[in-house]
Parts: sequence; C-alpha cells; structure tokens
Amino acid sequence: MRLVFLIGLFCISSSIPARSASADSLSVFSSVDSLEKNTLSSPIIQKKKRIYNPDRAALLAAVVPGLGQIYNRKYWKLPLVYGGVVGFYYWISYNHKFYIQFRDLYLEGLLSSKNLQNLDPVTARAKDLQNFYRRTRDLAIILSGVFYLLTIVDAYADAHFRSFDITEDLSLHINPSIQPTLFPNQWGSGLTFSLRFK
Repeated sequence: MRLVFLIGLFCISSSIPARSASADSLSVFSSVDSLEKNTLSSPIIQKKKRIYNPDRAALLAAVVPGLGQIYNRKYWKLPLVYGGVVGFYYWISYNHKFYIQFRDLYLEGLLSSKNLQNLDPVTARAKDLQNFYRRTRDLAIILSGVFYLLTIVDAYADAHFRSFDITEDLSLHINPSIQPTLFPNQWGSGLTFSLRFK
C-alpha cells in the first residue's frame, strides 16, 4: 500500500511542472506568477523612431504648400512658407491691378487718337506703364513658381536627411604629414585629409 502511494505521489508530482510549462494560461498548478513572469522577461519599452518618407513629404508639399513641413515636424518653417505665399499673392495682384488700369487707359487713348504713329504723351506713358506692370506681374508669377518648387524640394530633402545616418564612423580626419620631395634629403610638410566611411 505504501508503495502504491509513493508511485501515485511521484506521478502527480511529475505532472505538475509539465502543466506549469505548458502554454495554458489558466493553469491552476503554475509555479510562477504570470505578472511576475511578464515583468521579468519583457524588454524595456522604447519609443519607436519615426521613419520619414521623402516621397510622401514632397507629395504633401505639392498638394498644399507647408504640409510637407508639417509632415517633417518642422513647424518653424510654416511662417516662412505662408509668408512667401501671401507675399507673392500680394505682389502678383498689385501688379495685375495696375496692369489692367494702364491697359484700359492705353486702349482709350488709342480709340480717341486719330494718328496711331504719333500718340499723345499720356497714351505713350500708359503704354510704357502697362508693359512695366505686365513684366513685373509675369516675373512675380515665375518667382512664385520657383518658391513653390523650393518648398517641395525643402520638404523632400528634410525628410531624406531625417533618416540620414550620422555616426562616428562617418568622419573626416585632418592630420599633419611629412612627404618626401623631388630633391634628395629634403622633406615637405603638409596636411593629410582622410575620409572614413562605414
């Protein structure tokens, strides 16, 4: 009887660790507390580094000026972008308004003039000012397009450089050096530039 009891106790005790090592989380025979197990084996939670996509930044900047800078989290550039947009809009509308006024004045002068070769001074000056404001308006349109492209390039380059690897392995070393010259028994001094990559 005692032998049967010892064999039964051995079987029961050998089955207890097998159940605690199983994947069953509701095990009654678990020898280690589940909260304690998770805190000991879990790694330290680190904040994920955000990956910036240059193509997405350029696309966002192309759709709405300044949105690429928001995507790159360069909020300090927003006043520059929107200041440029407002400034170019004002410059274009100001020159267009005066272009229209002097164009109308020039056309009225042409209609009232009988001799198209000799224009009166007001009509001639209206023609000059019309051309001046047209050229200035066209220049403002071209420069606003260049500004728009620069905001796209800025967003693209900014997103690209956010993921650029700058480690200590990328370095430029400047060292003094002594070099032999063409003349016997003479040495020249200089600098050695060495660029090291990964």
